[in-house]
Amino acid sequence: MCLVFVAWRAHPRYRLLVAANRDEYHARATAPAAPWEAEAGPGNRGPHPAPSEPSEPRSAGSAGRAVPVPAGEAARFRPAAGEGRILAGRDLAAGGTWLGVTAEGRFAALTNYRGSVPPGPDAPSRGRLVVDFLRSGLGARDHAREVAREAERYSGFNLLLADHDALLCVTNRGGERITEVPAGCHGLGNDRLNAPSPKVTGGLAEFRRLLRSEPEPDPDGLFALLADDEPAAEADVRASGLELAHTARFIRGPGYGTRSSTVVRIAGNGAIAFEERSFDARAKETGRAAFERPAAEGAGFAAARTPARVPSQAPSRARFRDAAAD
Repeated sequence: MCLVFVAWRAHPRYRLLVAANRDEYHARATAPAAPWEAEAGPGNRGPHPAPSEPSEPRSAGSAGRAVPVPAGEAARFRPAAGEGRILAGRDLAAGGTWLGVTAEGRFAALTNYRGSVPPGPDAPSRGRLVVDFLRSGLGARDHAREVAREAERYSGFNLLLADHDALLCVTNRGGERITEVPAGCHGLGNDRLNAPSPKVTGGLAEFRRLLRSEPEPDPDGLFALLADDEPAAEADVRASGLELAHTARFIRGPGYGTRSSTVVRIAGNGAIAFEERSFDARAKETGRAAFERPAAEGAGFAAARTPARVPSQAPSRARFRDAAAD
């Protein structure tokens, strides 16, 4: 995943709001978002096939390389029937994911760090970092410390981890390994959290505006934010060091591009709404997945009406917070 906008305790109704794009080679086998069975507990990482990391994009127009899916792997990673406690898409090449949420309100998302080089041929897949947290019994702060201890085993990454108490960003490139994210709106691309870039800076301003559309941020507006395929101005492209196509929030390309867009809303009362839209190599929408989890204790995920709606709750006294103003 290459772009994540997140509002942490920045809305009077929602503890966490997320709008995110996953950019990847179109040839890499992927399953859309669906409930998983949480088959592992604390310390149990569950089954992981041999890692198969995607390489950094060569160009938006490159053909990419098909990543073979070993025999039986697609079935092995097929979400189990019934109400799962984990909701996420799945990378069928390595078994991990780029973004997911649990019925208990834990959230994780991953971006690759631009220009990173794998530490070795046996480096584990970064997608397992998201899965490990969603399956873990540790709080976000404790789990962040666990990740930081073994972070050098992985290619460059940024990892967002959230539970009821905290939102943290863990990275293995440059500066502090763990950042406790303050209340407000934040943007994460393929660099440090809130690092200025054409897609992050402009997108974050629009994200803040959409969150002020009380009482309910419009999911279609958030998806429109993610669908902006306008590249940056020439001067900004030169300053960013990116290819022109990669400065847009939504990347178009026959080999590499935006594969899915996701909006997640976690309310203060525990209700969750999750929507995903998938795209093909022509940037045509190929499917939608919508799930919701009611506020009732012990509830799991179920297919939602479209658009998914979070059940109402008592008005909150929380006020909008803006990261830039803190």
